Amino acid sequence: MICDRAKYFEIEHFWLLPEFLGQGLGSLNVIISNLAPFPKPFVVLADPNAEAFYARHGFKVIEQGLSSIPGRTLPLMERQIP
Repeated sequence: MICDRAKYFEIEHFWLLPEFLGQGLGSLNVIISNLAPFPKPFVVLADPNAEAFYARHGFKVIEQGLSSIPGRTLPLMERQIP
C-alpha cells in the first residue's frame, strides 16, 4: 500500500464476478454512509477497469500505483467521509 494506514481506511479485495456487475450489489455508498462518524478517508488501489465505478461513488485519483503487469499502473483513489 502506498498510503499511511494510520490515516486511512483501506478497501482491499472488493470484487464481484462479471455476471453480477450492474445489479447494485457493489454499492459502496451504503457501506461508507454507515461509517460517517469516523474521520478517516477511504483509499483503494483500484483496477483500471474499476476506476469509473469508484469515481461514481465519490472517489478521486490521488496517485498511480505500480502493477505486477509491466507498463500498467493502478489508480490509488481516495474518498473523504461526508
